[in-house]
Amino acid sequence: PDVAVWETVDPGGHSSVQLGYQTGRMILETRPRATAVLVMSDLLAIGLLKAARDLNIAVPEELSIVGYDDVEMAAVEGLTTVRQPLYEKGLWAGRMLLDLIGGNEPEHRRRTLPTNLVVRSTTTSAP
Repeated sequence: PDVAVWETVDPGGHSSVQLGYQTGRMILETRPRATAVLVMSDLLAIGLLKAARDLNIAVPEELSIVGYDDVEMAAVEGLTTVRQPLYEKGLWAGRMLLDLIGGNEPEHRRRTLPTNLVVRSTTTSAP
C-alpha cells in the first residue's frame, strides 16, 4: 500500500487543534484519500478529527486516527493515542541540557522511555 507523509510546521513551533484542522482538511481533500493517519500530537489529531467530521468522513469506518501524548482532551474525544511519560521525558531532557551547559558529556545521549498504545474509538481494523 502507498504511504504518504505530510509534514506541517507551525512557525511558532506549537501543535494546535487549529493547525491540525487546517492540515487535516488538506490531507483529507487529497485523492486518493488516506484511510489511516498517525499524527505526532494529540492536539493535531483532534484537529484532524474535527476536519473529518466537517467533511462527513466516518471515523473510524473510513478513516482511523492515532495521536501521540495522551493529553486529557484525547480521552474526551475518544482519540486512540500513544501514551508517553511526559514528565520523565522532560526530566531527562533537562538533565542532558544541564550537563551540556555545564560542559559535561551527558550520562545518556539517548534514552528510551516506555510508551503504551491507548486504543479508543478513532481506530478499527483495516478494511
